[in-house]
Parts: sequence; structure tokens; C-alpha cells
Amino acid sequence: MRKIIKNAQIPFNGMMTKDNDVLIEDGIIKYVGQLKEKEFKNNEIIDASNYYLIPGFIDCHGANGYDAHELKQMAIDYAGRGVTGFYVTIGPESNQEYFRMFEECRKAFGSDYLGACFLGIHLEGPFLSLEKKGAMDEKKLKQVVTPEEVEELIDAGADVIKIITISPELEGAYEAINKFAEAGIVVSLGHSMATYKQAMRGIEEGATQVTHMYNAMRAYEHREPGIMGAAILSDDIYCELIMDCVHVSEEAMKILIKSKGTDKIMAVSDGDIKFGHDSSDRETEDYIIKDGAIYLKNGVLYGSTRDVADHFKTIIVKLGLGIPDAVKMTSTNCGTHMKIKKGKIEKGFDADFNFVDSSFKVRKTFISGQEIIL
Repeated sequence: MRKIIKNAQIPFNGMMTKDNDVLIEDGIIKYVGQLKEKEFKNNEIIDASNYYLIPGFIDCHGANGYDAHELKQMAIDYAGRGVTGFYVTIGPESNQEYFRMFEECRKAFGSDYLGACFLGIHLEGPFLSLEKKGAMDEKKLKQVVTPEEVEELIDAGADVIKIITISPELEGAYEAINKFAEAGIVVSLGHSMATYKQAMRGIEEGATQVTHMYNAMRAYEHREPGIMGAAILSDDIYCELIMDCVHVSEEAMKILIKSKGTDKIMAVSDGDIKFGHDSSDRETEDYIIKDGAIYLKNGVLYGSTRDVADHFKTIIVKLGLGIPDAVKMTSTNCGTHMKIKKGKIEKGFDADFNFVDSSFKVRKTFISGQEIIL
């Protein structure tokens, strides 16, 4: 049976439009507009009055899991927060460990499962700068990128690797960026001390993204703007941004939005499955959680318990932007960048969306046109 969502307020062309009907069939949006009365017969009708209907959130840099069981649980957790698509993010590891994780992802998501859509893997490493390792285990970082390792990763994981973060200044990095890009893998520059010229060379070789802008990279200086300067001046570059107001201040976020615009910024969680979404202050054996941020015991910022659903509200309430811009940064931009049919409520796109109330809280989530009941 087809579904029709009626009385929907949806973002379109930078504004909110009212009284829309959204026709869904086989998990795909078939029509958006105003249907005639006869079209409502013999279809399931869902009333969206009193809600905003927005695309489901997409997280291109989020939580991870050790095995298929944890990965499936992550998909469920994501869906419970209105995230309808995600990229499993794996930090620096040996190639053998990467190969094991590729297989765990295939096992977890190779057949029907409950929860958010697995969109691929984001390899955050292992070719990252020691100087900007952040909370990474430096023993697992590699300062030379060999053609053999690049080929091994592509051969073993071309079906699942969708994004890789790499430091462009490392020996062999430019050639690797070119190879990964040629294989259809999005290359993101990050965890890096690259100069502006080195970053621009990386972009010339095929990089199209920057990993968690501002964090774990050379600071912007008026004589050496580094990756940040290269990202801002390169119109086609997409920037991840951890919008928890801890990793990056409100003022710094506003500066990036003003200089880069809202079409090329992607809000990301940079989360970790073992912490969930509990933002209460607490301390564990190895970590300190304060104001939603996760720190190592030595004070190094490790990650965040706040997710893209939280960032959606932050963009509106704290940064003062409208729902259409918040939708771009939490969904549309990632879908556009990754060339997937997600992130818009338009004909031909996947029927992944959220019902959001006037306080910008997710009340209902649909994936492929099916309401997710957890």
C-alpha cells in the first residue's frame, strides 16, 4: 500500500513550505505537492499537522563498533535519535584489523536489519600526523603511505570504504589521495599539520572534504592559513563540523558559516558507541565526560556524546539560523556530497525523514517509508 503524508511543512529551496502532500511507494518519494482528493483513497494517510517534516539526519563521522552485534545495536541507537543514515568510523588500525572490520560490517548489514541505514565506512587513519593525533593511539599511526598498503585497502574494502581521512603532508600521501579518489573513495584532509600549499596540493589530487574542521589541524595564522584556509578558499570542499559548542565555539562556528556558507558544512557527531547519548557529567576508569564532551584522563578531547540531532537544535537555537539551513548541515549536504539519494524530501529520494516538533525535538522517524518503532 502507498502512504501519503498530508499537511506537511517541509524545507524546499531555502524556505519552509506548508500544506504539502508527500506520496511514498516502495520506500521512495514519488510526489511532493498537493494531491487531489481522489488520490487519498485506498492509501495509508499520515497527518503531519503540528510538525515539521524534515529529511532524516545523516552522520558521516560517527560511532563505531567492534563486531556485527555492536554495529547492529549502533544502527538501532542512531534510528532512535532520528539519524537515518550513517558511516561507521574506524580509527587507526593495522590493515588486518581493517579487513576484519570490513567483514563485520558486511555481516551486520548484508541482510535485513533494524535501524538506520549503513552507508559505508569512514577510515579515520592510519595515515595521520603524529603531531595532530588528538586522542589517537600513536603506535597505530603511519607516517609513510606506501602504494602497496593503499592497494591492499582498496582491494579488500572497495565495496565498503566510502571516506578516508589522510594527512596530505605525509610521504606518499599525494599519490595515495589520487589513488583513493580514482577508486571512488571520498578523501578527507585531517589530523594534519599541512601548510596551505600542501593542503591545496591534496585538493588538486582529489580530496573533497575536511575532517572535523578546526579540530586536530594546524591553527589558522595570517602568514600560514593551513588546511582551514585551503578549505575556506576552495568552493567545492565540504567541511565536517562537530557542533557541540565544546569542540568548536559558537563564535568559531559562525565564522565558518559566514565564510563558507551553509551548503558545504556537514554536522558530525564524532561519537563513540560505548558512551551513548548521555551528556551528564561523570567519570570512568579512562575517561571524563563533562558538558557532553569526552576527555582522556590527560585532558585531551576525545569525542562527544552529543549527536547530529543535538546539532540540529544548536544550529537553530544557538546560532540563530532557520530550519532549512539546519537541514542542509545535518542531512542534505552529506547526501549531496556522497552522491546518494538521501537528505531531501523530493521526488526520487529515499523516504527517510523525521517529524520534528516546535521545540525541534524528533518525535517520529521513518526509514524507507516505514515508521521506526524501537
